[in-house]
Amino acid sequence: MYTAAPLSVFPEIETVRRVLLVVIAAMVLGGCSRLPPYNFSVSSIDPSHSPLDAEVKSLTVQFGQANEQTGPIDLYFIDDNAQDVILAWRTSLKKALARAEIFLDGGFRKVSIAVKVLMLDAPRIGFDMTTKVMARYEVISRDDGSTIYAKTLTSTGVVPTRWNFAGDIRRRESINRAIQSNIALFLQEVKSIDVPLPVYAFLGYTCCVGNEMQEIPSWNLSCRYERDT
Repeated sequence: MYTAAPLSVFPEIETVRRVLLVVIAAMVLGGCSRLPPYNFSVSSIDPSHSPLDAEVKSLTVQFGQANEQTGPIDLYFIDDNAQDVILAWRTSLKKALARAEIFLDGGFRKVSIAVKVLMLDAPRIGFDMTTKVMARYEVISRDDGSTIYAKTLTSTGVVPTRWNFAGDIRRRESINRAIQSNIALFLQEVKSIDVPLPVYAFLGYTCCVGNEMQEIPSWNLSCRYERDT
């Protein structure tokens, strides 16, 4: 008469059983967990010591068209309304620029910042969750339409299994970290860009220097508002 051997006799079967139990438990708990909101805020920002004499008049964030994308934009596990990602990205970038003090309110040049998301590759399932993001940032002069800065920035966000047992929460956090890193990269890049003056900036203004009226280039902030007519 034969008796069934305990599972411990077959370590491979026991290992598979444990893995399946962990996966099932993670799926159950993940479905019951409440997802935290998107949070793309950069935690550590050092103010610029040399702000640019330029004012940001508009800031847009959008997903690239299919022929512009450099990788998957996987919204399956993001939200039914993908605009939540766009809104959170725009809001966080706007706050980060204000904290970094890179641009000046009332600056001489007027610029627009446009962000185009070219890849948002979020994991669908896994233990360690890794999201990869690619976005193209452009700083455009509103004076003459020229492109002052244009670069595609790549970042990743990794969340280990031990961070949270619920897979959906780890996935959400990996998206948060990837986009936070992307915004931080842009802040570092834009601090060192050169914002050239438009041609009309050199037409000249008059300003009282000592006891004489002298013609001063318009980029001289102290004489900006006394235009020579």
